[in-house]
Amino acid sequence: MLSLILAFINRLPAFIVAPAAIAATLFAVTGWNKVWHDPAVRREALIGYVAEVQFKASEAKAAEMQRQINAGNEAVTNLTARLANSTAREAAANDKLEQEIADHEKLGARCALSGADVEWLRR
Repeated sequence: MLSLILAFINRLPAFIVAPAAIAATLFAVTGWNKVWHDPAVRREALIGYVAEVQFKASEAKAAEMQRQINAGNEAVTNLTARLANSTAREAAANDKLEQEIADHEKLGARCALSGADVEWLRR
């Protein structure tokens, strides 16, 4: 296709080709200025771009906040479970200790310490 166009242009006389080339160049430059360098077009494009970028930044910020909230909720859940386990272990150890003290007292092996001493040691 391009070769046909070039062959056609080569057959035209120079006094037609030169002004046509100049006109085509001026038309291309004018079109370029209107489309790419027109301040109104550029301003509208920038406004649209800025709005799009701000929207994407807001979405990213919201996603990060949601991720942090989810991580915090997960941490609270894990810590609550650990606290419950620790409390249960402490209660079991305390019950075991109280049972050992009761068993020891049943055997009649009383301690030489007074009740106030025992209470002070338990604190």
